[in-house]
Amino acid sequence: MLDPLIEHQAIAPTWVVLPIAVVALLATLVHLSMLHDPDVIGEMPLSRRRLRAAGGVLALVTIPLLAYSFGIVTPADPRAFTMAWSASMGLLGMIVLVAALDALNSVVIHRRELARHREQRRQTMQELAASMKLDRARRTTANRHVSSDHDG
Repeated sequence: MLDPLIEHQAIAPTWVVLPIAVVALLATLVHLSMLHDPDVIGEMPLSRRRLRAAGGVLALVTIPLLAYSFGIVTPADPRAFTMAWSASMGLLGMIVLVAALDALNSVVIHRRELARHREQRRQTMQELAASMKLDRARRTTANRHVSSDHDG
């Protein structure tokens, strides 16, 4: 059994938890708004923007719930305490899953970029080889012309 004094207290002081939650919510809102910036839209692949937006929306739900779990609900109300912490952990797990998917997506995007660069290099090398072959053929033809003019 918990000490009655501890049982009626939240895990952390509300005056500490709520300002941190507000700052975290504001930072998340800024992050989400930046995903709609035309510069970001042009630079960031759609799959990455969608995953980051999903993570941001999950964070917007999770932050207030964590603030409630840490700073408001007490073990004196076991049902609310258990539900708040269960939901918090579930949402944090979902955020971690979305972050892992984002990391995996970044690997896929990177591999596609590498393959595209390899293909570009291969095409450039083929064009260069064809150009060198054509240049060599022109020189050979020009040398034959010069030597036939001297012979005659």
